[in-house]
Amino acid sequence: MRLFFFGDYDLMTKMYGICSCNARYCCLHCTASRQRMATPRDEREQSPARTLQTIMDDFQKYEADGSRRSRAKDVSHSIVAKPFLEIDTDHVVLPSLHISLGNFKQMYELEEHCHKLDYTLFKLRVTHADNDDDEEDPTNFDKRVTEEYTKRLTQAKQGLL
Repeated sequence: MRLFFFGDYDLMTKMYGICSCNARYCCLHCTASRQRMATPRDEREQSPARTLQTIMDDFQKYEADGSRRSRAKDVSHSIVAKPFLEIDTDHVVLPSLHISLGNFKQMYELEEHCHKLDYTLFKLRVTHADNDDDEEDPTNFDKRVTEEYTKRLTQAKQGLL
């Protein structure tokens, strides 16, 4: 019989004995540190896989070191408890609902930024139409729109990173 496990990430880390979702080595599937995960994938080497056996081995290291939680990140790749169930990590189903909700949230925020940009550009056009002088440089409006667009686009990108 093959067993599979699924749940949100907080539950998975508790079931497999990982300190917490924000531990230095929080990934259930590899031993990459959070700092290493922040590095783009193509700029880092592949991290060793985390299996049920490596979790058990790391737990033994944790116990041999005196079960000091503050040292778990240095001794046992953030493993502080024995896995509750003996289901290997390749039988863990990723929390697809949470992953898709994160993606949809980012798309929604991008759409919100775009809407605000559209509204600002509309106000600029109205202001420009009201203050239309023959002596004014005709490219000034385009320059203002371009500057505002660039500024808002940069803000939107920073919000998504």
